[in-house]
Amino acid sequence: FYGYEDCPKNYEFGPSVRDNFVLHFITEGKGVFHFNKKEIHLEAGDLFLLPNNIVTYYKADAEEPWSYYWIGISGTKVSDFMRFSTLHEKGFLKKTEVETEKIGQFMERLVHKAEASKMTSHYQLHLLSQIYELLFLISGSRYPSEPSISHLSALSDLQACD
Repeated sequence: FYGYEDCPKNYEFGPSVRDNFVLHFITEGKGVFHFNKKEIHLEAGDLFLLPNNIVTYYKADAEEPWSYYWIGISGTKVSDFMRFSTLHEKGFLKKTEVETEKIGQFMERLVHKAEASKMTSHYQLHLLSQIYELLFLISGSRYPSEPSISHLSALSDLQACD
C-alpha cells in the first residue's frame, strides 16, 4: 500500500500500532512525530518510519501542515532489512544527516509507477524489486562506506526509462 497525503492543519494519526512498516517522506510543511517516548520535530525533506509493533503518533503543524509520500512494507524479512538502517532505531532521518532527497524522489517515482501501472504479476515483480532497492537506499544511513545513493543514480535513471 502506498500514497500521497496533503494533511490539513493539526491532522493527527495515532497513537497506533501497525502490523507492518510505513515509510514517510515529507515533501512540504512540518509536524511532530512521537517515537519511543520522544517528540521529534520534522520538516520537508525528512523521513520517518512507523515500525511494526511499536506505538507511534504524528501530527501535522497548525500553521504549515505537512504533505508526504508513504509506502507500506510487509513481509517476513522486512524487519531484518530495516535493521540495516539507523531509521529502524531512531524512527526518522533528517535531511541534514543523509541524502533524504534522493530517497524521497525514489519513493515519489515508485508511488507514481504503482498508481499508473496495470497490476499484472509481471509488473508486481518489478515493483517488488523497487521496494528492495528502496530498502538498500535507506541502509546507506548506517553503512555510508557502501555504495552511496549518488553512485546508484545511473541505475535509478536506467530504471526510470522502463
